[in-house]
Amino acid sequence: MYGIIHNASIEIPFDIPGNLSHKSLASYCDECLCEAFNHPNVTLLTCTENETMNFICQFYYFMPRRDEIIYPSNDTKIYLIQNKTFEETDDCCNTTYLIERINEALGKKRAIFNGSLRFLVRGDHNTIVSTSNNKLMKFDTSTLEVVSSSIPIPSSSTVGYRNKYYYLGKENIIHVYDETLSSNITSFSVGNGITAIRFLSNEQMLVGTAGSGGFICETQQEMFNNCSNTPMVPATGQLHAFGVVNENAFYAGWDQQNQSLRLYKKDQNNSWTESINDTITQNEKISDIVIDNCDRIWAVIVEKNIIVIYDQNKAHPYNITFNSNMFQSSIFNLFILDNYTFVTSHEKGPGLNLFEPNLNCRRKKK
Repeated sequence: MYGIIHNASIEIPFDIPGNLSHKSLASYCDECLCEAFNHPNVTLLTCTENETMNFICQFYYFMPRRDEIIYPSNDTKIYLIQNKTFEETDDCCNTTYLIERINEALGKKRAIFNGSLRFLVRGDHNTIVSTSNNKLMKFDTSTLEVVSSSIPIPSSSTVGYRNKYYYLGKENIIHVYDETLSSNITSFSVGNGITAIRFLSNEQMLVGTAGSGGFICETQQEMFNNCSNTPMVPATGQLHAFGVVNENAFYAGWDQQNQSLRLYKKDQNNSWTESINDTITQNEKISDIVIDNCDRIWAVIVEKNIIVIYDQNKAHPYNITFNSNMFQSSIFNLFILDNYTFVTSHEKGPGLNLFEPNLNCRRKKK
């Protein structure tokens, strides 16, 4: 037994998803101890006597830093379970705790790059990539120092990188370059007004457009150059944002008011359909969507310096609101690094800003 809290009980916070904890009723705490030691994921157990002379047991699959404490007349016993088969997860998946740490960090913003930037994507050799003044900019993800400002490239409104190839989008053309960026390997047309490039997998690339909805491109001879329109992703405004859940699911967001965040899934026939039950109803223009390691959805609100975080149940939106004087222009894109350190891009300098919440999160298991 780890200890006793007298005249108090512990409640699992409401925003802890069901796959990180569970509850049960028992006649004695020993019954819960047996269950905990036979459960491969439990690391902490609390046992509280309730008014009916039974016990409420709460099983945690991670080591929480905080809980909701109430004060009845009964004691709570806390047990630390030493279970070698436990696969550790920490409470960075507790959204309330995450927001507290982020809000503490907002006043410590650090400007990283003074030029203008738009889209932020993962590039080659552990870099973050964007375009600025017709150059491809590469930032080291560990130090955020500029490691390359390449030779001039075609004017590009968006950029993507996958498997040694860069994809530079402008108007209705995507230009393909290798990592050296020394020559244009090929070019192909996609829709009307390319706005976003993201990757579902090594075989499929998502392309958003201003007037033609969404496209899915497939690899041909190691690179993407075969695109087909995705009828389920409508042309109802500028399709600026894709949040990739996995190779079989993605969210879409529009730079258009009164457009919900919509989830699209691939069915058993490899057809894409909208998952109506997973729609997130909201009315704001969206410029970026990021899915984090805890399956939360981060949505960047256009022109308002607000990032909305939807928890795993999509039921509790949290706003991160940045001071109106903090940037010269509103947030365009978001890139999350280790420990929920994150950078934001802006079309007026400083174009890259760093925020460092005081967190120590474990890496997601592959």
